[in-house]
Amino acid sequence: MELTSTPLRSVIASATDRLYALMKRKPDFLIVGTQKGGTTSLHAYLKAHPQVVASAGPKELHFFNMYYEKGLAWYLSHFPWRFQERGKLTFEATPDYISHDPVPQRISKDLGQPKLILTLREPAERAYSAWKMWHSFLDDRKKMKKADKRSFASAVREELASTDHQRDLHFHYISMGLYADHIEHFLQYSNETNLLMLDYQEMGRDLNGYLKKICDFLGIDEFSRAECDRLGKVRHWAGSKRPRTEEEKATLAELRAYYAPHNEKLFSLLGRRFDWEAA
Repeated sequence: MELTSTPLRSVIASATDRLYALMKRKPDFLIVGTQKGGTTSLHAYLKAHPQVVASAGPKELHFFNMYYEKGLAWYLSHFPWRFQERGKLTFEATPDYISHDPVPQRISKDLGQPKLILTLREPAERAYSAWKMWHSFLDDRKKMKKADKRSFASAVREELASTDHQRDLHFHYISMGLYADHIEHFLQYSNETNLLMLDYQEMGRDLNGYLKKICDFLGIDEFSRAECDRLGKVRHWAGSKRPRTEEEKATLAELRAYYAPHNEKLFSLLGRRFDWEAA
């Protein structure tokens, strides 16, 4: 029975791949980064736009970094059929895409040249926010196995001492913030005009202007001022607020010094600066 069922499954899978490639919509754009850079809020904002439809299922599909072996048909199953949602743009958001080397080539191979949105956050603060999230899982029975039990200082110290940024772990606090290196890798496979890079701080400072840049980039109608005001009042994922320890403050200062030359490389690449000194 197994000898016949295995080839049959292969035939069915192959037929499904061909059907989905012909009949399913591919995403028009992707939010590819960065973790703790406001992507949950941005996903919710764009999902509310009448000319945009999000992928089905969870916000983060993780296809191009974690589930690529599932095949393109599995990925496309999260998007509408070609005859559905006509006139709307489709998208997904997986902020971890930015830091995984195989992702840009896989996106290019399977999707061509979709538009890519990348929100950048001052990397030391981003690392600290990410650590707080993973560390907070210690208080959640369902997520406890994923929790980072280490202090922030220990986590940073151990990653800096690792020659591969601890690739065997899912805590990549420091390597995630090496933005220039990641962007250069994406630019090997994507046209520069298809990549929009934004400063996370602008989301909180001027949501209307922030969303206008995205709408202009995607070629869709702008959000009204009233809609921006409404959206801005809704809180999405936000880490717990607690006083920072002196050790955490010192570690953040060390991280900012570490990132300084990497940030300069980023600003040179972008041709503009972000006011991260005030972050």
